[in-house]
Amino acid sequence: MFRTCEAIVLNSIRFQENKLITRVLTEDLGMRSVISSRGNAKSNRNKGLLQPLSILEISFSLREKSQLHHIREVQNAHPLLTLQQDPIKISLALFTAELLHKALREEATSPQLFRFVRQTIIDLDDAPGVSSSFIIGFPLGLMRHLGIQPHNNRTEDAPYFHLEEGEFFRHPASSPDAPTREESLVLSEMLEALPGDVVFNTIGRPMRKRLTAILLSYLRFHRPGFGELRSYQVLEQVFH
Repeated sequence: MFRTCEAIVLNSIRFQENKLITRVLTEDLGMRSVISSRGNAKSNRNKGLLQPLSILEISFSLREKSQLHHIREVQNAHPLLTLQQDPIKISLALFTAELLHKALREEATSPQLFRFVRQTIIDLDDAPGVSSSFIIGFPLGLMRHLGIQPHNNRTEDAPYFHLEEGEFFRHPASSPDAPTREESLVLSEMLEALPGDVVFNTIGRPMRKRLTAILLSYLRFHRPGFGELRSYQVLEQVFH
């Protein structure tokens, strides 16, 4: 049967000579893989729409026993004005899309997560500039929606954050890159803050770089197969 719904593009890969497999996030069906052909005017138009973080309305054949669903129609549900044109925003879009692609699971369905991601994309597109705090704030927000947010139990008696356990302890972890006491304190403040709070904008470059690395390491511990983010190497040059 055919389904029509909003979908957020996470990534696309070429398949054979004239096909494109695109991973999308939907509100009611979770993450799905859809396939489209290339070569004619309509398919070339679809390819132009299937850019990272595009918010689309797609019609596709839903086959419950298949991992690939054939696209029938694609339309722009919310045109993006700057996110796919501004070089800095493009780098953020690639980072966000890759982060989502690696952190999410295909079988997971969460309307709240979809709405969070959708609003994040719109806010980022509408923003006159780009806040460097985004690369900390978005992963933290994503962790909340995935149910893997670190436990903010920091006290003076438990000042060190442990990545594997996801909470604070009396003594530092034994790994060489374990968060220091100062880094753990700032992380605790980030966990306590709401998105957009001024505390996100008071972090200096060295600390921002470390916190981002800590959050990505945390995701590697708690989302098996998460791996490294290639897009983060570009962001390091832009924001760090």
